[in-house]
Amino acid sequence: MPVLSDLTAKYPGYSILVTGHSLGGALATLSTYLGITCEMDGKDPPFKDRLVYVYTFGEPRVGNYPFAADYDARNGNHYRLIYNRDPVPHVAPCTQYSFPDLEGDSSQCPDISLGATLNYPCCIHDKYVILYDNVTGLPFVQEHVVNGSYWHNGVEVWYPEGENEQKKLHQAQMCGHRICTGLPSGEDEACSNNGDPDILSAKKEHGFYKHGICGFSPLKAGCW
Repeated sequence: MPVLSDLTAKYPGYSILVTGHSLGGALATLSTYLGITCEMDGKDPPFKDRLVYVYTFGEPRVGNYPFAADYDARNGNHYRLIYNRDPVPHVAPCTQYSFPDLEGDSSQCPDISLGATLNYPCCIHDKYVILYDNVTGLPFVQEHVVNGSYWHNGVEVWYPEGENEQKKLHQAQMCGHRICTGLPSGEDEACSNNGDPDILSAKKEHGFYKHGICGFSPLKAGCW
């Protein structure tokens, strides 16, 4: 971070681009957040009043819902590229259910931010760890974590396999994509959350980014 302070002082008015793959994507998020919010050696945050763009590839979830909401309020230019069923963006897992409705369908997750009850893949509600008493068989709460669910920040850009025939013209690069701005924000149920991550093909799915996006190959450009 001291290096960033020096560079931003040397180049006033420049915009900033931060990027990373996998764990590097998570570090890109944390570095950006620190650069926007934290003073360095008594000086203003190095990214203060700067236009910051963040592009990550296969980024895992970094924080909980309050962190994601605060991050997005400070930086609206964060784009997470996800290929097909790459499992890494689904780590750590979000909380799918709130406190179980023992009288009905526990798959209904009340979304407190939207004031609705919808069947979302991820839930903003507090996280509960439920155990069952060995004698009575009744459930009890072992742990209650306020806003405990992991949650994605930024906008997902999803590249589902086989969606675009242009792939065949670009040596299996990522072409057809969706900008995922549906609900819930950060965890759009219509994109990579709409199916199960492919754990068995993790190496292929998570390594596919190196083939590039239509018209550009980081392998050929010597960037990977």
